[in-house]
Amino acid sequence: MSDGKRLLAMTLLLACLFGLVSCGKKAQQEKEQAIAEANKLRSELQKLKAVLRQTQDERDQLHESMSDALEDLANTKLKLAAAMQAQQQFHNQLVTQDRKLPSGTTENRDAEVTIDELRAQLQEKDALIHELEQLNSQLQNTIQQLQDQLAQTEQQLYEQIEEPNESQEAEETEQTEDTYDSSY
Repeated sequence: MSDGKRLLAMTLLLACLFGLVSCGKKAQQEKEQAIAEANKLRSELQKLKAVLRQTQDERDQLHESMSDALEDLANTKLKLAAAMQAQQQFHNQLVTQDRKLPSGTTENRDAEVTIDELRAQLQEKDALIHELEQLNSQLQNTIQQLQDQLAQTEQQLYEQIEEPNESQEAEETEQTEDTYDSSY
């Protein structure tokens, strides 16, 4: 072979080698970039899992609080029913005593004292019923607030889970388009 042809062959061979080396470097860079993106996504996933665990713990605490409030409400209703029954009994006793009272006797004075005592007890029971009704109202408000708070927490959790999925899908679509464009 002549020196000119050899030189031309060597030049072509060197050009091919340089081309192969540069393609290998580019593939290595793309691989490293893909690994970095995967690590970033893993990190974001771990953060989301931590937020999810925290939100679930908060939800469980809200459920416990709501259960306690419902139990308190049930107990208050029982106390209210017992107080109303006692009020009715005192009222019935008062009416019975009024009917039995003979006028102008010692029994009459004793009955009046008993009636006054029963009226005082009745007033106390009325005050207790009023307090129990207020407590019942407060408990119902607390339950409503807890239910609203639980709904907000669940909505926030849903939004936090959906946002990363949407951004991840957009990135994947963009990467697919970039890969498609670079292959042509």
